[in-house]
Amino acid sequence: MNGAVCLLSYAAVLTWLCPPLLQRITGCGIAPRWGVAVWLSAIVSALLAWSAALASMVVAAARSLADGTAVGFCLEMLGVSDPAVVPGRAATAVAALCAVAVSALITHRIVVGFGRLRRRSGEHARTARIVGTPTDRPDVVIVAADRPAAYCVTGRPHAIVLTSAAVAVLDDPQLAAVLAHEDAHIRGRHHHLLMMLRAVAASLPRLPLFHVGADAASALLEMCADDAAVRRHGARPLVQSLISLAGARTPAAVAARLGAADTAVAARVTRLAWRASVARRWRHRVQLLATLAVTVSAPVLIGMLCHH
Repeated sequence: MNGAVCLLSYAAVLTWLCPPLLQRITGCGIAPRWGVAVWLSAIVSALLAWSAALASMVVAAARSLADGTAVGFCLEMLGVSDPAVVPGRAATAVAALCAVAVSALITHRIVVGFGRLRRRSGEHARTARIVGTPTDRPDVVIVAADRPAAYCVTGRPHAIVLTSAAVAVLDDPQLAAVLAHEDAHIRGRHHHLLMMLRAVAASLPRLPLFHVGADAASALLEMCADDAAVRRHGARPLVQSLISLAGARTPAAVAARLGAADTAVAARVTRLAWRASVARRWRHRVQLLATLAVTVSAPVLIGMLCHH
């Protein structure tokens, strides 16, 4: 079995079998940055493995057509020396063209989906600045609304949006913690990462790794922003603000914004209230690092072992 088939098998394992395992490893949120890195490495490795296998197939097909025989193509793809059924030149060319066309279509859908999400976010930011009331901070606006909510949207420039109800229910320390949380999203460019993950998931809806990974990364990025807010203002005001804002979740708007209380509120509050011990945090980091190392190095090892 050659490298292309090995890479396809590895990509299939990552795509269908690994999501539950990765959820179990990263779901506790002890080291959310490492958790995001693990999901990204799995998603990128799967995409690269699919792409490398496809490229190998196309090269083998081109070589087969140039040599005037399909036997070489069969040997390259399946590793058999005496195939019972040998595709001809036409079948080989059609298979290669179909593979390239499908890949181009998926790539186009990802690019278009990312652009659509980015435009929607920019329009949201501009609209918020038009209808909202400016504050002492140039990037923060207050929008009149009966439901308490706080979120940020990326654009040129970015905008942090507070509803008038949120300003009414949050005291000064809680409001400062919420703003620090949203600042962390903007500084970390979390919007762009999630837009890309969601564009990939929307383009490959039947592949569980991508939509499960996008959801998991969303929750982990919220935890990353929580940690940034806690370092500046402590856990208590952030927890209180999350509880106050939890009723304002709007799932339909999550694709264009990152809200302080939009995602995994119960898990985040529990995580902030019950901090893991130092020993457990280090054990978890080692586990995540080992998972990351295996995920990244596996395609290289497969290519070396299966090459012939």
